[in-house]
Amino acid sequence: MKIGVGITTYNAEHYFKDLYDSLPMDKIDELVVVNGGDEYKGNYDKAHWIQHANNFYPSFCRNDCLRFLQERDMDYYVIIEDDMIIKDPDIFEKYINAMKVSGLGYFCFASTSWGSGEPGKRTPKLEIQFTKDTSICLYPNMCNEFTIKSKECLEDTGYYNNKFRYLWDVENVYRISKSKHMYDFWYFPDIKNSDELIINHPETESRINAGGARDDKLSVEYNLFNEIHSTNIQSIPNVGNNVVKGKINEYINRNK
Repeated sequence: MKIGVGITTYNAEHYFKDLYDSLPMDKIDELVVVNGGDEYKGNYDKAHWIQHANNFYPSFCRNDCLRFLQERDMDYYVIIEDDMIIKDPDIFEKYINAMKVSGLGYFCFASTSWGSGEPGKRTPKLEIQFTKDTSICLYPNMCNEFTIKSKECLEDTGYYNNKFRYLWDVENVYRISKSKHMYDFWYFPDIKNSDELIINHPETESRINAGGARDDKLSVEYNLFNEIHSTNIQSIPNVGNNVVKGKINEYINRNK
């Protein structure tokens, strides 16, 4: 089992160093960093470094991570933003175990996603206990600060769409939700007690859209999403808890 980790960073060496120092290096087979800003001065010799000459969209940076790791034939692909800190050295094994028992190929740390609740007091739409030690929580919105995909999920659903600057993660996960690697859109999976595994850097503030020009650009991207998928994001049906429970029970019954 080979675990690949990609970190995207931009002019935040202080935060990046804290994340880098928290990584369980003995659990990582390949580590790649994509830096879209100024070159960092520290010694990060355990990582392969991709230095962009210009600051590209987040989708470009993540795709560079994924491409590098896929060329090295990883089994699991972890993408982390630079302002996170790993708390538990067994974080990757715990997410991978959750993938195996749930049949899911994609997980995201709930973090600051709307409706997820406060750290340590999360409020999922559904919580499913698969084993004595493994429960999956499904949240109404998603976040992209820490994600993990299986090799099969990446191969089946592809990279991020570089046409999107802001909705790249939503568009990608919508494609994943149409595959066998996720139960359904609006039911975004994380493992229970993930706040014990990883946190947002305590010095950072939540990234909140203040409106204005970004809202104007979002409207353009909503239209692009509609052109590609023939649906508006907010029109994607919420199938309801009972349907999702039924899908989970089907998976459990198939694998008894």
